[in-house]
Amino acid sequence: MAAAAQLPEDLTSIAAVAAVLEVEQGDAKLPRLISAAPEAVRQYINRPRVHYGASITELARGFGRPRLLLNVTPILTIASITLPDGSLVDPSEYMVEDADAGMVYRAAGWPFTGQLHGGLLYVDPVSGSERPSISVVYAGGWVTPAQAATTPGLTRSLPYDLEEAVIMTVVARYRGGGVDPNVASESLGDYSVSYRNPNTLIGVGGGGIIPDAAARILDSYARPAG
Repeated sequence: MAAAAQLPEDLTSIAAVAAVLEVEQGDAKLPRLISAAPEAVRQYINRPRVHYGASITELARGFGRPRLLLNVTPILTIASITLPDGSLVDPSEYMVEDADAGMVYRAAGWPFTGQLHGGLLYVDPVSGSERPSISVVYAGGWVTPAQAATTPGLTRSLPYDLEEAVIMTVVARYRGGGVDPNVASESLGDYSVSYRNPNTLIGVGGGGIIPDAAARILDSYARPAG
């Protein structure tokens, strides 16, 4: 049986997983498990998107400082930045300072997009009130193996260790098919079952499906919550 077509957001290939499992690439379970893994990984590393997008529109918060943070990394190119008042920022005014961190630098600073607390002699920004209202259109994210294989001009940029974590996750789900990952122990006589503490469940933040070895790799790509 021929292998199914892969989705652009798939973070590994059917061939790679089939080789580890020593099964046929036409195994019907592989596409489903491979396509479920990116969402678990995305949740675990706390990113809105992992795979490459050519035209991402994001509304960013301005803190009145020189650096603007974007969520989809690495940043590849920026098409436009529009301020809350509708004015376009000239590309000569900013630069991608750190593509992997999603950091865009502008010497003049980015406007504060929150509330101001006014007084007789001064005006203070209200911390935490910043609204996402600076519109940025850009290309970013990692080019997946499927995207590189199907889109001319794209070269795979997904880190190999991140793909390895995905393969581990898919393999674990395949081999543990039908097993509830919450179950810590069972017994047959007078049947009973006990469950893992949710705080120690393998793959917390990834739907409970990410094994420990994969989680250790993914930790280096995780962003802090909030």
